[in-house]
Amino acid sequence: MTYHATLIAGAVFITAILPLACGKPASSEDPVAVSTAVMHVTFPSDTRVIGYYRSKDPANTRFSMIPTPDDAICLKIETARKNIDALLAASPFAGKELSGTARSVSNHSLNQPWWDPEKPRRFKSGEEPLPNGCQLNILIDMDNDAKAVVYLNWFET
Repeated sequence: MTYHATLIAGAVFITAILPLACGKPASSEDPVAVSTAVMHVTFPSDTRVIGYYRSKDPANTRFSMIPTPDDAICLKIETARKNIDALLAASPFAGKELSGTARSVSNHSLNQPWWDPEKPRRFKSGEEPLPNGCQLNILIDMDNDAKAVVYLNWFET
């Protein structure tokens, strides 16, 4: 196998096989507590976690095929639609303008059936730099008038 063929084979493995190996094991962490601490977000009391994945969660070590120095969290929650203003006010997005046309959260980073930020037709989305070289991206599904689904993607850069 030539050098270029080896590189291509490796790239195919990483992009096709690795995401399948990074399934959602049971987390050893409290998703809301961890996310509150690292994302600087206060969640409403009725928050229901739909899905949570943290790359550096000890429960995920058996899924780590390639070590990475950076940590990342994907969190999908549901809350009453009336709580969205309070959630934003108690987050790095307080007072920030969110977009209804550009998605700051994508599905390329996590291969999980619950992680589907491309699904909402109406949404608000934004990104905000955090201290220590971190980034927080948000997408709020506005399709339902009674409840809101919120996608949060935090990562170190």
